[in-house]
Order: sequence, then structure tokens, then C-alpha cells
Amino acid sequence: MITSYAQIIFGYMMYTLSPYFTVFVHIALQAIGINYYTIEGDTRKICKQLEKTVNTSFIYRNQQIHKSGYFFSPDCIGLYQEARFSEDNRIMLYCSPSYFAKLTKEETQTFEEVEVPDQIKTIKKYNRTGSFKNFYYVPLTIDVTGIKPLESQGPIVDSILSLYRTKQRCTVFIHGVTGAGKSTIGYLVTKALNGNYCNTFKPTDAGDCLTNLMNEVQNRNDSDTPLIIMLDEVNIMINAIHTKTVEKHREIPIPISDKTDWTNMFDDLMFHKHVIVIMTSNQSKEEIDTLDRAYLRTGRIDAAFSMLGQINTPSEI
Repeated sequence: MITSYAQIIFGYMMYTLSPYFTVFVHIALQAIGINYYTIEGDTRKICKQLEKTVNTSFIYRNQQIHKSGYFFSPDCIGLYQEARFSEDNRIMLYCSPSYFAKLTKEETQTFEEVEVPDQIKTIKKYNRTGSFKNFYYVPLTIDVTGIKPLESQGPIVDSILSLYRTKQRCTVFIHGVTGAGKSTIGYLVTKALNGNYCNTFKPTDAGDCLTNLMNEVQNRNDSDTPLIIMLDEVNIMINAIHTKTVEKHREIPIPISDKTDWTNMFDDLMFHKHVIVIMTSNQSKEEIDTLDRAYLRTGRIDAAFSMLGQINTPSEI
């Protein structure tokens, strides 16, 4: 078959102009009031607005189904690319400017402590699972109906809630004797805020990164739901960091292995709202300060409490 000059010219024009085809499409759509938008980063709130659209495919990861692929509705059509971490998500969208403004409208919210009847009081507790190369957190619904503040727990819980209402985040240190009820404080705060709870996060383990934990939890919940992270017996962790005895991994980075890592993580918490970190210890703040005051300095933690007496449980009263 002999190729004519007309065919050659046509092929050359198609090859040259094909990169600009989408530009012509966008111009044509703009003429009828339809714009093309790319939305990157944390797309969870926008995805909730798009829940009524029809999706063509889904991703199943870590025991949860996530929307992915193309979607369409009478108001829009687009492509949702769901990534491993929420900050890498992307939405490509064709819609009118008015619909886009509706999707991206910021709602002003004020924090209110919501009273939930005790008879239906449950929380989600996130447990670490997987291997060093693939840690992830799986939620378990637990009943906290019967947990109530006892003796010195009440004022401490109230103080933490007050800090959270003021700053929308906080980090606190609790020193106390064995049996004082330190570890239960996290459950009590989570119950009061109807939040999410985790006490298996250990940043001195290889691959256990705070960002991964926060993304796992936020991908399953509203980003405004408080996350309460419990670091029990944190004095053991601090002593290992200070004496440089945190066990290293040949291949996987350890989020916190020295004092610099520690200070960086806790300083960066100021950029994360709706996160409460509660550290408990059998050593006092004064004892830990003798190692280095930087670990628990004011500003790095918002408050320190002491629980020096054992709690009498209801069965003992």
C-alpha cells in the first residue's frame, strides 16, 4: 500500500495536535460552564460530599473498602485516585464552578462535649498488627459503659478535657504508683470525647510511625474525631532513648531512636489537631528531668499530674 501525501500530512497533524486535544475539550466545556479541577491532599471531607455519586471500582485494604476509580452523578464526573496515605490522594473533577464551591465550602465548627447515654457507650480501640515492614492498625469496638472516674482520676480527666477544649490538642504526663489508675485515664478521656483510642503505638519500634497511625485512624473516621494515644510506662522508653539502647533494624528506620527524634515528634504535634497524647510513668517528672529536661519541658508537654495513692475499686469500698 502506497501512503499518499494527504495521509502523511494528516498523520503528522494528529501526532502534533494530539497533546492539545484535552486543552480543546476543556475550552469547549468552559464555554458551556463546566470547568476541570484537580484536588490534592486530604480529600476526606470532599469525598463525603461525593458519597452519592456512582463509583465504578473500589479498593479493599486493611479490612476496609475504599472508593476508587471513575465516578459520575448529575452534578459532576471525575476520577478518584486513592493512595496509601491520605495526603497523596487526588480527585480529578469536571463540574460547574457553583458545584465546586459547594464541595469546597469550609464549615465553621466549634467544639462541644457531646453527652452520649451510658447505655450505648462504646469506643473504637486501634490495635497494632502486621509486621515491621507493614504495620497497620485495626479497630475493635469495646464497651466502656462501666468505666467511670474514681477518686483522683476525676480532676485529671477534667483538666485534660479543658486543655483539649482550649487547644484542640494536648500532651500530658502522669506519674503515679502502681494501682493508681493511670492507664484508665486514656479510656475515660476517650469515653468523654467519644473518640478513638490506641495504646499499642510504640515509636521506638522499627516502622511504627505516628503518621501511619494517624492516617489509618483518620481514613476510617471523620478527621475531627479525637485520637487519644496512650504511651504507658514512658519512662522505660525515655531511658532507652537516653542510654542509646533502642534496638536498631538493619533495613527499616526507627521513628524515635534518640533525643532529637523524640523532641521532633512531640514538637510536630502542634501541627496536628484532635490528637491527645497521654504518657504514664512510674518515675516522676523530676526524676526524668535529671536525665535531660528537654524530654518533658513545658511547651513540649501541656501539663503534668501525680497519682500517689492506689485507687479503691468499687468492690473494695
